Amino acid sequence: MSTPEKKPRRKWLTCLIVLAIILGTPLLLVFGWIRIINSLPVPPLKISPETTYVTGPLAPNGQVDYFKAFEERIYPPELTTDDNGFRIFTRLFGDQGETKNDKDSEFYRLQKYKKLGLDPTIPPTMTLPPEPSIVFQNFYKTEGEEEKTLDWGGKTSWTAEELEEILKENDARKKKPDWNDTDMGKCRPWTLEQYPMLADWIAEIDTPLDAVADTIRKPVFFFPMIQTPESEQSGKPIFLLEMPKPDIGLCRSLARRFQTRATYRIGQGNIDGAIEDKLTLYRLGRHLTHNKGTLVQYLCGIAIEGLANAIPVNANPDCPMTKEQIQRLLEGLDALPPHAPIADAMESERFFGLSGLQKVIADMEPENGVGDLFNVGRLQWLIHRKRYDWNVLYRRMNEMYDALQEPPPRTRYRELISAIEDKYAGGLSAWQLFTMALTPRSIENAIADMLISLLFPAIEKFSEAVHRSECQENMQRLTLAMLLYEIEHGALPDANWTEQIMPYLGEDAERYFSCPSHPSPEGSTTYAMVQYGDTVPGSSETILLIELSEPVLLGESAISVEEVLERKRTGSQHPGGMNVGYRDGSVRFLTEDIADKELPHLLGRE
Repeated sequence: MSTPEKKPRRKWLTCLIVLAIILGTPLLLVFGWIRIINSLPVPPLKISPETTYVTGPLAPNGQVDYFKAFEERIYPPELTTDDNGFRIFTRLFGDQGETKNDKDSEFYRLQKYKKLGLDPTIPPTMTLPPEPSIVFQNFYKTEGEEEKTLDWGGKTSWTAEELEEILKENDARKKKPDWNDTDMGKCRPWTLEQYPMLADWIAEIDTPLDAVADTIRKPVFFFPMIQTPESEQSGKPIFLLEMPKPDIGLCRSLARRFQTRATYRIGQGNIDGAIEDKLTLYRLGRHLTHNKGTLVQYLCGIAIEGLANAIPVNANPDCPMTKEQIQRLLEGLDALPPHAPIADAMESERFFGLSGLQKVIADMEPENGVGDLFNVGRLQWLIHRKRYDWNVLYRRMNEMYDALQEPPPRTRYRELISAIEDKYAGGLSAWQLFTMALTPRSIENAIADMLISLLFPAIEKFSEAVHRSECQENMQRLTLAMLLYEIEHGALPDANWTEQIMPYLGEDAERYFSCPSHPSPEGSTTYAMVQYGDTVPGSSETILLIELSEPVLLGESAISVEEVLERKRTGSQHPGGMNVGYRDGSVRFLTEDIADKELPHLLGRE
């Protein structure tokens, strides 16, 4: 009686076993394949041009010492000679680098002196006064100081009302005055009658700044790289992004001193002195871009050139620039070396990127895998692996740097970046992780893609910053040429301005009419002269030259005041604003928000 009851049970049990085998076999195969892939032997990292890019020198732990390799690449032969202006500067003023950690300042000083070939026991012979902004802020450092008796320029006391005028109606008791709100902070001419607290600074600054200017005239102005005490003591290669860069900040600080003196000289009518300060800033900026240094250093160089462009050498109505002074400034611009190729800075950035990859590898604990990098939580087991083929990552990074250093438009680079963006647009899905787990070396490629997506977009934006600087230099020449034409003809050029100023631009004059960010076809331009009719506003801040959103023929590149006010045709390919040339001889970047507020004033339409 019981036998017939057992048969159906056995039949169902058999079906379940068969079903389990049918469903389980593929899973077993898949996870077996994943286990095989994860257990495959991984080749060690091969130090070669295709992977680590440089093959030496090597640190005691066997890693590439990218710091020393970078030094070997960028140091000029003049580093330890007096053809290096920075060496002379250090001998005169000592180590002026801005360090965040004062306890290590002596370590940095000794390292710097050694690399420059200087004796650290010989004290400096000159003192460099502080930045004027520091003097200005220290004056108002304590609350209520404005009520104290002062003794400047014959004055014996100050009232709260007089000081409020200096502070531009800010309450000195409640808020420290903002340096950027002053004429000096806005790069406008100023006098000691406006800012008497800088009288001592002005009296002391000429001798040291003239000495600094002499060092900047040298063939190179090159500061050595320095590493941290921790790296020096451990013998491990320093991660280049952690490398201290105190002298980049020093160059910015020097530039602000020169700019402040230049605007003071303009206020005093010393236009020749202001022109020399302006040219000194151009030279300093060009030194930094030619030093084959970091992107940060290159950007610092073009920022300093931007400060030079902003100096309004024609802003004093009592002392307008003469023909000889404008020609001298144009000749000074011609004497500058051309901008260093962007590829030089990109090549330096490769050292930083590969140094960063080496640090990622060194810091990655084998037992943790790369789960945190992908932020995959409980799915981390899919990509858990104790060893990775780092050769794949290095080759992938080098492929991107090779593409990035190609001439514009860098088609291959853009294709590679687009492919990465499309692949990871929504983050890594479970399916992508699963397929990665089944494919050899796919995880390594994914790690490389993640690093590329973090590093390279910022590097690419660097090109636009350089183009914006080159655009400013073009407009600086065009603006000066317009002022030179006005001196010789008694009026600014008319609608045919491009043809009228070409004789003042030298050979191949048309190259100055094309913005690098928005190259114009031959015979056209994206720069337009503002037409005021018979009466040009007398303000030195009046706009003379403005960028256009689209190229026009050279002979049709004039624009009316009304069009500019209505924002018709104006604009640029520079994010956030456009470059503008002014009657005061300066060129500055006009941001969108400032343009909305100040265009009527800048066009003489209060």
